Amino acid sequence: MLWWGKLFAGGLAGLIGGPIAAFAAVGVGHQLDRDLAGLIRAYAPVRDPGQRERRIWRRRTALFSVAGALVRTAELAPAQRAAVLEGLLADEELDAAARARAQALFRDGQRADFPLSAVLSQFRRSFQRRPDIALGFIATLMPLVDDLDAAAPARALLRDIAARLGVTPRRLGRFEAAWRAQRSRTPAADGGLSKGEAARILGVTTNASRDEVTRAYRRLLSRHHPDKLAHRDPAPEALAEAARRTDQIRKAYRRLRRDWTD
Repeated sequence: MLWWGKLFAGGLAGLIGGPIAAFAAVGVGHQLDRDLAGLIRAYAPVRDPGQRERRIWRRRTALFSVAGALVRTAELAPAQRAAVLEGLLADEELDAAARARAQALFRDGQRADFPLSAVLSQFRRSFQRRPDIALGFIATLMPLVDDLDAAAPARALLRDIAARLGVTPRRLGRFEAAWRAQRSRTPAADGGLSKGEAARILGVTTNASRDEVTRAYRRLLSRHHPDKLAHRDPAPEALAEAARRTDQIRKAYRRLRRDWTD
């Protein structure tokens, strides 16, 4: 428990206004301590494995449930919703139990009474004072939104989510402008890629095995995903480029998967 804020505020007020002022200032100092503790929690490296796992799942809870809310807002057909979910699951290395949990979160997000505000509040508490992480979260979802058939309502919802997570309109505007400029450099769907183009993006040969393609996909996602970049507090333009590159990697992976037979 921190006490520096209470000591500083109480001591300063005591020097200026006496004991009564010092007592009153302790409340202000307590708030300073809470703010400082929040900053330490937000920026300090997480070394405890249990705490790290909890933070990962707080992000996943927001990701899968908010994605469910977005597809509901876009009024996608069940087959399209399933395709969105499979795309999200492909980005996460999940065992069977974790995969089932993520699927349940995605379904939960599609409920008419889904508590979006509560989920976003939890995300904000977990990553408080980290607008870089919040914008990275938005950058992760932006390609999904732009691929929806009815993107306008979902995009409006995503902007509302960004505001609730503390992303300023100026920062979001810079990201969206860069994203629109770079989006034209990425095919609108994986069908726009030839097999050779998809293989080149992933850095594999056209006759690469499923395991080789999957390993290349995971390696590139780990390197370019907006979530990885967000912790470095990048410029919105850099996040937009990371989102574009990740979107391209996903499309290449989906294109090569079409040739697989189970």
